[in-house]
Amino acid sequence: MKKVQSLALVDLLALVTLVVMAGSGLVLYLFWPTGSGGQGKNLLYVSEFVGLTHQQWVLVHDWSALIFLILMVVHLAMHYRFMRNIIGNLKK
Repeated sequence: MKKVQSLALVDLLALVTLVVMAGSGLVLYLFWPTGSGGQGKNLLYVSEFVGLTHQQWVLVHDWSALIFLILMVVHLAMHYRFMRNIIGNLKK
């Protein structure tokens, strides 16, 4: 696989995991606010959303964040030479 294709694949996967992470974070924020589980205090409280429980949404959120973090490390590693050149040019 060519370098440009590899970069595009890593970037696309990072975008997908970012969308999943942001979406799951939004669901957790809206339906399960922090505190005492939201029961009794949150009129929107539900036990499941789109068939997933709170804990399952947390797992989706956490795993997508971890995968996104790994992809960002790979992305930065693939751009190492470019970043080194930019920093070198700034020092001149």
